[in-house]
Amino acid sequence: MTPDSDPIGLSPFSSPSKARDAVDRLVEETWSAHEKLGMIEGQVGGSPPMDDAELRAAGFAEMTNLNFRGSKMACVRAASKLVDLFASREQAVTVSLEKVPEALLSVKSALTTQVATAFSHFLREDCIHDLRIARVWECVTKGVGFAWFPDKDCPVPEFLPRSGVLVPPRAPADVKSWKICAVKQSMDAHEMFRILDLGGTDGWNRQAIRLAYTVAMQGQEYTDREFTESEVEARIKNRRQGVWDDNFSLNLYRIFVRNTEGKVDEFVVASDFETEEFLYRNRPEDAYKCFSEFLYPLRYSKFPKEYWDVEGLGHDIFDVQAVADRTQSGFVDYVDLAVRPIVSMPAGEVLGRSNVRVDRFIMVPSEQKIDTSMMKGDGGALLALNRMLGGHVDAAVERVPVNSAGETGSAQPISAAEAKMESIQFTEQNTVSAGFFYDQEDCLVEEILERAMRYTKSEVAKAVVEARYPEVVELHKALKKIPNYGVLKLTTEDAFEASVSRAVGAGSQRDRRTALQVAFQNRGVLSPLGARRITKDFMLELLGPTAVEYVEGYDEDVFPSEKGHHPRYENALFGLGATVPPADDDNHEAHLQGHTPFVQQIIQAGVQAEQQGGDQGRVLAALQAVAPHYSRHVDLFQLQANTEDLAARHKAYLQVAGEITNYLQRLTKNVTTQREAQRRQQAQQQVLQQKQNVDTMKTVETLKRDAAAAKDDSRRKDRQADAEIRRKDRVAQADTQIKRTKGSR
Repeated sequence: MTPDSDPIGLSPFSSPSKARDAVDRLVEETWSAHEKLGMIEGQVGGSPPMDDAELRAAGFAEMTNLNFRGSKMACVRAASKLVDLFASREQAVTVSLEKVPEALLSVKSALTTQVATAFSHFLREDCIHDLRIARVWECVTKGVGFAWFPDKDCPVPEFLPRSGVLVPPRAPADVKSWKICAVKQSMDAHEMFRILDLGGTDGWNRQAIRLAYTVAMQGQEYTDREFTESEVEARIKNRRQGVWDDNFSLNLYRIFVRNTEGKVDEFVVASDFETEEFLYRNRPEDAYKCFSEFLYPLRYSKFPKEYWDVEGLGHDIFDVQAVADRTQSGFVDYVDLAVRPIVSMPAGEVLGRSNVRVDRFIMVPSEQKIDTSMMKGDGGALLALNRMLGGHVDAAVERVPVNSAGETGSAQPISAAEAKMESIQFTEQNTVSAGFFYDQEDCLVEEILERAMRYTKSEVAKAVVEARYPEVVELHKALKKIPNYGVLKLTTEDAFEASVSRAVGAGSQRDRRTALQVAFQNRGVLSPLGARRITKDFMLELLGPTAVEYVEGYDEDVFPSEKGHHPRYENALFGLGATVPPADDDNHEAHLQGHTPFVQQIIQAGVQAEQQGGDQGRVLAALQAVAPHYSRHVDLFQLQANTEDLAARHKAYLQVAGEITNYLQRLTKNVTTQREAQRRQQAQQQVLQQKQNVDTMKTVETLKRDAAAAKDDSRRKDRQADAEIRRKDRVAQADTQIKRTKGSR
């Protein structure tokens, strides 16, 4: 079997024309799917729900046609959750080190933490952070967002939109099973010059690139003159930076196809014109093992088996949001018409003013009868429809069921136990979904770190990486600063394993905060190290980056517990009303020195609140949290007060503890009295509000009765008028009949 006759996906292409034919088939076969992606992108980007040209042609040019950005806001909410999965942890990755020498086993935990810190800093560089944001956004809106490595030496992946990847219609969702795909890419002039400058047999056909450059340059210059080979060579050699050069790019198709050995070959052709030779064709030793070696999709859904069945939130809400935009636009027109007065004028005047602006009123001929009831639509129904449509969008974002009213959750009232079970089910569903996203991100992160660690193997690749990716160089500098790092010889790909750190709550800030709060409240059952870590995570969640000042120098794997229990850190928790049990191995006097100013500030704040009539509840909560902690440190310090000087200092701390106890009793009484007064005031306000509600209802009923009476009176008068008209008609008919009778005689 010749290469020309082999089916696509089983052997490399024999010529650029064969490759372009394959690409053309991919474009044709997936046109409708890509058209749908374009429509979704337009809706999210703000395109109106109806075609303006069609509206003008139909005579509805003034009809409101707005995109209310519901799709964009929904996608932002969903994308924020995914970003939170990867960005909410202090350490971006978890690293496990392999081949650790026995001499370093005692510091393995600390070494792992330090390596993970260096990797986390690297993965938070702008180039990788921006890639993650773009990839997540593409995943949410269009179903799949790609990251890919343009070559084998590239340590930092690039973003690839779904529309830039051509895949056969029946291709599986798993890229490992693909047989062929094509990637749209542009090569700028600088990249082309770099390839032309590099010699050797790297797979690039430099003569074909020169010819493609000539053709593309011909189009860029917008001239009929043909450039000679010497002119092209001169331009390439001299690097003339004209206007066309700054914007110059050569559009390419990079085609990847599985060969007969099961590996993946790469071919590059120009997308705008045909060439007689490939611009690039990989060497046999450069073939990829599989598609997943360089292409990393982030899929929104796990379950579809085929690639084109994977849809994003943009697909899920497209039709609903289109209806919502149209109905909301119609509602705008409804309100606009309702507020415009109708002016009756002679027909000639109306026709004569056809070219006059009448935006603020509606002109109609006086002879024309207008049924104004047709202009009074049911605004409540429109609002209810919009609420229902919005409920379906919310359900798609949260990935929860929706009832007939467009509301998430159960359609009928449920018990507290049923509500709890429903919440658990939703949480489990989100957890499963989060696990799927983590698994996909793990593969990418591991590949990034492997490539970043091996960039020094090739001198050519090393020079390119150092020039284009300085953040990789900074990573290696940070790793070399780690004590004992050199012993590990982490220059091989199999020296470590890395995975994305799992965030608590599966992307839900509410669930994460709830889980951390429960864990913090039950930290007593954990090991000292676990308790300190939970305390630290809880503080970071509550206070964010500002918590760093409370944990400065805090490293639970290196420092002893007495340094982990920093007094300032504990004071912050006391201020939130959280209790912290002191450790027996704490430096008790150091803690008493750190807590005493805090206690004095709390008491002073309570005195000021009492004098100014402010709320003392927060002061009481803080003092209740710190009082037993302070007293315990005083008791433990007494065991160490074996000298006269220490005994004197213990006495001073004991006096402060007594002041805390005395003021706590006084404060408790004040707060109890204050809260009782607040409850009485609330009760009085409630009674007053109920009275006002009764009065309002009476007024409404009176108005209803008056309106009904007025309506009945109007109907009575109408009936009387109708009766009078009918009587006069009968009299007139009788007179007419009498006259006719006399005339006949």
